[in-house]
Amino acid sequence: MMDKFIKMLQKQGVLNIILEGLRKLGLLTFAFRIYERIKALDLHDMGRQHIQVHPAEGPIPPSDLIVLVAGTPNVGWFLSLEGQCFRSLLIS
Repeated sequence: MMDKFIKMLQKQGVLNIILEGLRKLGLLTFAFRIYERIKALDLHDMGRQHIQVHPAEGPIPPSDLIVLVAGTPNVGWFLSLEGQCFRSLLIS
């Protein structure tokens, strides 16, 4: 839902103007945090406020923390990203 709204603003050429205005007012970071919170309110995950345990992967944090790490509340994407980070640490 939020992504569709952002894309609509971008198509109309308004998004960059809004972002620049927020930056000049010193509100860009605040606005981005609000955007992250809204993205974390995934309708499929509304009631999950505590850490769950995935049988194969272990504990899974709440959506708002997943958004901070992965940029999306999608648990599958988070687990895939987690695996990639772990492998890169092993290689280095």
